[in-house]
Amino acid sequence: MAFCPLPGEVGKDIDTEPEKSVFDDDTDYVARGGVFYPGSMISPAWKGETRYSATAGILLERNGQQHMTCSWHLWEKLAAQHGATLGSDDPLSNEVFTVYQRDTLSPVGTVVERVGQTDIALARLHDGIEFRNEFIGSGFVPRCLALGSDVKFLDQFSIDSFTTGKQNLAVVGVKVELPRTPGAEHPETVAPANSDDLLPVPGVEYILVSQGTHFTQAAEMTTKSQIRESACGAVLIRSHRHVQDPSRPFRNRVESPRATLPRGEVFGMMHLADITHRRTYVSQYLIYADSFTPLIQRGWTAVALPGTALTANVPVPDPLGERGESPRKQLRRK
Repeated sequence: MAFCPLPGEVGKDIDTEPEKSVFDDDTDYVARGGVFYPGSMISPAWKGETRYSATAGILLERNGQQHMTCSWHLWEKLAAQHGATLGSDDPLSNEVFTVYQRDTLSPVGTVVERVGQTDIALARLHDGIEFRNEFIGSGFVPRCLALGSDVKFLDQFSIDSFTTGKQNLAVVGVKVELPRTPGAEHPETVAPANSDDLLPVPGVEYILVSQGTHFTQAAEMTTKSQIRESACGAVLIRSHRHVQDPSRPFRNRVESPRATLPRGEVFGMMHLADITHRRTYVSQYLIYADSFTPLIQRGWTAVALPGTALTANVPVPDPLGERGESPRKQLRRK
């Protein structure tokens, strides 16, 4: 799908001081409150040094096992550098594939699986680590994984990440696959020198995102509507959807967030920004998001919060209904 940003809908509600509207939310939620959330900062590390960071995904369940989604390419780079093997139980691999929340003081889990050839990885949490399936900024509760083919024109989505805050998007195109013949350049982007591993993989289902913004690796965010380094791993949340109006069969009506958000539909995970900077207009800026379709096919489902339902077909309360505020706002009161 192609997306564009909605005017006036970009926010930066983070927990750091000073200038909390400018910098990443690098809060160590595990050390501070014993629990962390979708959208929190996570990182790989080597010999006590954190080199990269990404956005925590959501907690999934299958056959009694619970894993958190995360962005594979961060750990892939580290594994290639040090010869570690995914799934191996040797000390080197255990160190390489450890997941940290905020910094090396808070190890929270281990990457144990890559989903096909996508950038989606699954991490098993360590004993005693609590991950609450409730987004840190918006309070959204994921209840079901949704197929990429279920997205409709003009549906609206949001992402909620420590590096961007909450950003809302609207679908302005259709889902596309990105095939390329062996040896051919990718139709949308060409990687910089020695960065071919960042290109989208042929044969993988992607959601094409036209963000109408620009990419930056700057430590500060001083303007609105930026996708910044480390947004990879952020989950696409459907906030509005278009449904058929029985009284007007040739026109759809827009369902409000109060009707759409309680379904808890999540569709994919942010993957790759347009690293070549070749676009003439900001409206042509592209992001690739890996669809959650492969997870659905493998039998994974979202982990429910106590007292919430996992079906999207039964009306459930507003995600913030009883609590009235997001986890971040609750932490600020303490």
